[in-house]
Amino acid sequence: MNSIIKIFYITISLLILSCTDTPNPEPESEPQPEVFPGALKINEVVAKNSGVAVDENGQTSDWIELVNSSQIPINLDQYFISDDDENYHRLPNLELAPKQVFLLWADDSEIYGHLPFKISSAGENLSVFNSDKQLIDFIIVPALLENQSFSRFPSATGEFESCRYTSPNKINTDSCTPIVQEHIKDDVVFASFNQADWPVIAPLGLAINELALFPADFIELKNFSNTNIFLGDYQLELSVESADLVLDYIQPKAIIELNEVWLKTGELIAINISPLLVNAIALNEFREGEVKLVKRNIDPDSAPDIQDETIDSVMFMSWPDNTFLTRQLNAEEAFMFCTNSSKNLSNQCDILESRELGNRTHGLYTPNDFSQLALGGSKQDISSVKFVIDIKRNNTRHFLSADVWPLHYSFVREVIETKVHLNRCDINEVYDFNFAWYEFSQDNYSDPINRRYHLGTLSHHGNAQIKAVEFTFGDEITAAQMKSTFYHLTGIFYDAYDWVLRVQDDSQIITARLIENQLPIISPNAPFKNIKMQTLSFGISFGYLKYIDTNSLHLHQLNQQDILITNDVPNNIDFVGGLITQSFQTPLAHVNLLSQARGTPNLALPNAANLEQFSSLLGQLVRFEVNINGYDIRVATLQQAQDFWDSQNIDKPILIPRLDLNITTLVDLTQASFDDLPSIGAKAAQLAQLYQVNPNESACPEITNFNLPYNAFAIPMSFYYDHFINSGAALLYSQLLLDEEFETDLSYKKQRLLDLQQLIFDFPIDESLLANVNQWVQSRYGKNRVRFRSSSNTEDLSEFNGAGLYDSISAELDSNKRPIELAIKTVWSS
Repeated sequence: MNSIIKIFYITISLLILSCTDTPNPEPESEPQPEVFPGALKINEVVAKNSGVAVDENGQTSDWIELVNSSQIPINLDQYFISDDDENYHRLPNLELAPKQVFLLWADDSEIYGHLPFKISSAGENLSVFNSDKQLIDFIIVPALLENQSFSRFPSATGEFESCRYTSPNKINTDSCTPIVQEHIKDDVVFASFNQADWPVIAPLGLAINELALFPADFIELKNFSNTNIFLGDYQLELSVESADLVLDYIQPKAIIELNEVWLKTGELIAINISPLLVNAIALNEFREGEVKLVKRNIDPDSAPDIQDETIDSVMFMSWPDNTFLTRQLNAEEAFMFCTNSSKNLSNQCDILESRELGNRTHGLYTPNDFSQLALGGSKQDISSVKFVIDIKRNNTRHFLSADVWPLHYSFVREVIETKVHLNRCDINEVYDFNFAWYEFSQDNYSDPINRRYHLGTLSHHGNAQIKAVEFTFGDEITAAQMKSTFYHLTGIFYDAYDWVLRVQDDSQIITARLIENQLPIISPNAPFKNIKMQTLSFGISFGYLKYIDTNSLHLHQLNQQDILITNDVPNNIDFVGGLITQSFQTPLAHVNLLSQARGTPNLALPNAANLEQFSSLLGQLVRFEVNINGYDIRVATLQQAQDFWDSQNIDKPILIPRLDLNITTLVDLTQASFDDLPSIGAKAAQLAQLYQVNPNESACPEITNFNLPYNAFAIPMSFYYDHFINSGAALLYSQLLLDEEFETDLSYKKQRLLDLQQLIFDFPIDESLLANVNQWVQSRYGKNRVRFRSSSNTEDLSEFNGAGLYDSISAELDSNKRPIELAIKTVWSS
């Protein structure tokens, strides 16, 4: 197991003034290490990602793109990567084709495709090693701005340069230019599947048809075969169920022997049951139980080798009172909760729309079960529910609450294996958790033969109206297992025919080719291929429609009377009335956060400037609207526009942030609260309040639904205020407020703000403060790397957006490479 470097956080308070550009320190002169030739190279790095790429958890983390520069396939697990001179991190087990790229998320975690460190936006050294720990690639990443990349042009062979464009998971072009994004291509096609070939899922013999257990009433059986069936050969078994194996040995089953009568083809029979038979299940916390229909060996003396055989079974949890679990006529393996009984009648179900669920269930028995379980796990119009199939326990199905069980392993560990909960934020427990999680992943993702579980996700892709069974990236599941698991899951869904198998990576595409005509299969891009525009920020605005190339935006002074079309997603934008980008954005893109905070419409629409609807209006006064259904743009009159602008310019009270300079000692955030915002800023105060909600500082989202850094503390606003004055920045700031050119000339304003930032950066940190911070870091984190970020008292003001107004940077105690003083000055001047 790779050694683990925990990155902790310190929150640094700031005053009112903040800008996105950051002064750069003088580069250190370092000797270049000897680099041996190798196939794997670093291709692109982003150290301050605010939305140019989003990982599988919806997070915008730092990232490193690798490329196979050779002419033959290579396996990544023969290589290591490092951001220092001591720790080597083995790469995932994945074959990389020639010229293929692979994205690693540098977010301080050790799950598949992620790295246990982050990248400093102030600069970083990155190294790649072969299996013999020989250095085969080494780069010095310079200070990078928000969403700026450090990339090879072209891929694999070119020289690095800083670039305002990024191309995650794409081959870099010959130069730093934007990649024109049309709608996503779906170039992986599987053979079509005829729904008539769907395996028969209806029972073929005697089966359970309807159950009424709470209160106890009856269990109804039906003969689905073409011949008469003798009931005396069968019995019913009722038992308390549990995810773990213990109850199999200690919990007696309630047995119901059936009358020795014949049941004709299509005939129904309701077996009355007493409350005593379900009493043990009723007392169970989750009413978790199972009803089995068993064909008995009626003559064990003459046929001792014949075992009792389970013919049909229904597992359940969270059974609402006065409801009936009924087999559906349109999908006869699917049961649904009904509010009416069809005892001894053809099933006619008034479906129960919703029920209260715990943190898991065995079946999706109401229309709202899926959405309840998906709460807390949805992202970007995708709702997801994890599933666990316990192979060695008769393929028992478990559907998990995304809110409680974000990891398959946590559920298996605590519920099935009944092991003690481990806090992943506790430095005394995280290694044990990660080591056990790694072994579990090896056993259940990398070993298709001996695995105990099949693990995956049910996903509703809202925009595409796709319901998909998905296995995780890197799962080495076989084609036969893909097929059997898909039908084992969907066979109990009332909407079974709506589901498809969605493969996730190249390896799964190859595997799925073996069964592509045996079930419905779609490609990784299928849910996104029809996305031709994004309505990101809703609103109405009036202004003059303009097209400006993103590279030229800094030459133009824009205002609220401009509706702007630009070719790609800018890192920042002046306060314009509306924005249309010809490249797709992520919801967390800085310009989208700004648009939402300003209440201005924001649309992503490829090729917009060339569409007749827009090109015919360039230079004209228009009304522009973005709403949930799309967009509308039309010619407007000057009077309409003036009325709108006047309504936006109504005098509003000046917002004055609260400021408390009386706190002059470092603040332990576990002992603070939101009330401390005036002295430590909004981020720090909000973090402090979360400690009150989650005093264990748990990084285990299955318990708290949010992560907290360990033992964080804040440098109060008073220290920054003193530094702001002593550096001369306060004097320059007061002069700029009276400078008419500063008010009217955008280029001049940006340059003077950089001058102001440089004053803050160049001035030395107070020695007593630095000594105090060093002491706190030593006592709390030792030699572990820590992370500094800003916290401003203006961030939570009404109508003010703090998106992008800070730099976050790592530091280490007694380090020349990452000194703490440099981190404080970098954040304070950001």
